[in-house]
Amino acid sequence: MELFTLPLQILFFAGVLTATGLVLYRLIYGPSIIDRLICVDALVLLVICLIAGVMIVVDTRWFFDAVLALAIVGFVGTVAFAKYLESGGLVDHDD
Repeated sequence: MELFTLPLQILFFAGVLTATGLVLYRLIYGPSIIDRLICVDALVLLVICLIAGVMIVVDTRWFFDAVLALAIVGFVGTVAFAKYLESGGLVDHDD
């Protein structure tokens, strides 16, 4: 018996795609820039989930490096943008 059978695959991908649609809606109609920042972070997480699901279904590890790189880029981007919103720039000035 497979761990990730067809009904579970359909449920998983339908759930991830539904969540992606809801996050995209919030990204477009979000009331503030902070909401949009959180949505971009959630989109990165959902893309990572989609790639990981495809890796399980196809039974390969070819995309593992892409998942890791996307996670790192998403984290660094979120931290950099949060820093920019907090201080108005990416570099601290001692003036």
